[in-house]
Amino acid sequence: MICFLLLTAILIAHGQGYDITPKQVLQGGVVHVRGSPGAVTARMGGQTIRLFSQADGSALGLMPVAATETPGTYRLEIFDETGSTIHAEDITVRDAHFPQQNIVISKQLSELKPSPGETETVAEFRKTVSDVRYWTGPPVRVYGVHTRRGALAG
Repeated sequence: MICFLLLTAILIAHGQGYDITPKQVLQGGVVHVRGSPGAVTARMGGQTIRLFSQADGSALGLMPVAATETPGTYRLEIFDETGSTIHAEDITVRDAHFPQQNIVISKQLSELKPSPGETETVAEFRKTVSDVRYWTGPPVRVYGVHTRRGALAG
């Protein structure tokens, strides 16, 4: 018990905290993950992201949520450089009620097959976690996006 209290006091004294927002996210949304300096990656479902060091010493990353993700509760875990879980929280993915459209394709088009190795190459590329941060600033909320069928966001 004393060790637990001492560890808690040390973490509070060093300002090591975790801020994962929002706790409820729509399909197709983004979860903003901020962790302690020792945090290097985060994972939710099958998606792993890199966390990038910030000027204040914290680590920051953006966790994408697929538009096709099944609504429900998912565990978001933050890992240190050894791969040990240092923090975990539950995130709720809500149904975004995206419009759907059924299409019919020709037999000729439906018979197209990927080149040998193409599927494996694409799968490997999608698993790649970059060490380079290609984005800046906080996520931006989009308001009033419309199509001929009506509002999609906002």
